[in-house]
Amino acid sequence: MNSFTKFVENNVIAVDSENETIQLTALPIFINTGAITSIPPIDGVQLQGVYTSKTLFNQQKLPKSLAIIGGGYIGLEYTSMYHRFGII
Repeated sequence: MNSFTKFVENNVIAVDSENETIQLTALPIFINTGAITSIPPIDGVQLQGVYTSKTLFNQQKLPKSLAIIGGGYIGLEYTSMYHRFGII
């Protein structure tokens, strides 16, 4: 699926696809773009509560909710791991 994602607020992203726009709410929001950490040009990516696969492990507590952006193998691994933690 090809889509465009942007931050609407600190903890809200809008995902625009060919057919619809959906909004997702979570804090923190985790950006995962592949094996090499790459920060995509998403409006609001510099806001507090946005992490990469390298910075997410620096947190002292598990988040109450989490959105993972990116469907590569690392994103899938993080999704599986946080699902086991009861978050996703």
